[in-house]
Amino acid sequence: MTSDLHRQYPRQRLLFFVAQDVDDEIVGAVKQMIRELSAEKNWVLAPPAFIDHVDDTRTDESDVSDRTVGGTLDMLGTNGNTLPRDLDAATFADVDRVVQAVQALSAKWSLEVEFELNGAYVGAIDEGTLDRSLAEGLLGEWRRHLDIA
Repeated sequence: MTSDLHRQYPRQRLLFFVAQDVDDEIVGAVKQMIRELSAEKNWVLAPPAFIDHVDDTRTDESDVSDRTVGGTLDMLGTNGNTLPRDLDAATFADVDRVVQAVQALSAKWSLEVEFELNGAYVGAIDEGTLDRSLAEGLLGEWRRHLDIA
């Protein structure tokens, strides 16, 4: 079924990443959260994937490497409200579950985590608190569209 969904509907990618300096302990905590999250349910397309990417392109010695630690969730494209309601609701459930897990991690480790959808900023969680953009913009509007309380 997943391969049919890939052909029938466009895909989007939700990226979430720690927006501050990270050490090995934080990297391990993020990796463990994604491992546990991935195993807990059936995902519409695929479970979240861990990322740990270092962009070591430096222009001079004063530049520091840029490390991205977080995860991605491939999801069905929800632009234009073209998904059938059941797939839209299942995709929302995937995203909402990721946000809940990241919120718990953020609170426990006092982290700021930012979210991007196809490269566009959609919000952040800071020390366990969702910002307005993520809570009301992305999730709130989606809930209203699905008529979820």
